Amino acid sequence: MRKIFFTLSFGLLFLSCSNVYYVDALLGNDANSGTSPNEAWASLNKVNASIFQPGDKILFKSETTYFGQLEPKGSGTKENPILINKYGKGKKPAIHGKGQKLHTLLLHNVEYWEISNLAITNTGNGRLAHRRGVIIRAENFGDCHHIILDSLEIHHVNGSLVKKDGGGSAILWQNSGEDIPTRFIDLVIQNSYLHHCGRNGINSKGNTNRDKWFPSTGVIIRNNVLEHIPGDGIVPIGCDGALIEHNILRDFPDILSHEEAAAGIWPWSSDNTLIQYNEVSGHKAKWDGQGFDSDFNCIGTTIQYNYSHDNFGGFLLVCN
Repeated sequence: MRKIFFTLSFGLLFLSCSNVYYVDALLGNDANSGTSPNEAWASLNKVNASIFQPGDKILFKSETTYFGQLEPKGSGTKENPILINKYGKGKKPAIHGKGQKLHTLLLHNVEYWEISNLAITNTGNGRLAHRRGVIIRAENFGDCHHIILDSLEIHHVNGSLVKKDGGGSAILWQNSGEDIPTRFIDLVIQNSYLHHCGRNGINSKGNTNRDKWFPSTGVIIRNNVLEHIPGDGIVPIGCDGALIEHNILRDFPDILSHEEAAAGIWPWSSDNTLIQYNEVSGHKAKWDGQGFDSDFNCIGTTIQYNYSHDNFGGFLLVCN
């Protein structure tokens, strides 16, 4: 399927095309065009070797399995984001990183992407620091717009349980840049199921120095279920106006050492964070272990309409 968009600028006519690409590990072939189910590609390598254009869609066949990393390239636009999703009936297509890299899905210096309905694992031979299921990274990029993760299942990521070593998590977003101030705008993580990941669920790294304050905006984390994750659940860092709502965090396994501090939902170096309508239960960290936390270098944190129960550290920690 091909769509054609026309743009008129300074008297010149620019032509851009968008396509729907199909990927089927069972019946596809990388020599195919990829532009119909009967001409589907077969591998992640073929996807990773392509540079996608605004409006493109990459659809993975339901019930198929892939081994390796998904590292898509190219950027969409506000009017025409690039989509990854599944086609056909059945289970989400599964991508198993097998611990070969620190990520299974990587979005690096791209924007206007919407990724839905994938199952992702990243299990190596042993726990490893910085291992994630998904990494979203922008470096010396400027404003990185509109990254949406929707209806994913991320599980069995055996990252390190030691925070000072770098830990590990289901999802990490990270923005940095000494040459070009960089941040995320409209980053959304929603409707996803994260489980059996170490150390953390959803965490981030961003601009935390008030002398170089350049916070991410429009960050939304909502309607997710996190369970069997021992450490920190959801931690926005370097944000302004992050919204964390309608998430369920439960059944934190008691496997952290006594030296590890962790809690359910808490901002760090973020302003005007709104945390509401969440349930956190069963956190078993021996140090902290609260359901919620208003932490360091934050202004204007609001924690309201939440439910906390059966957490080793109680309901709320406040750090100044």
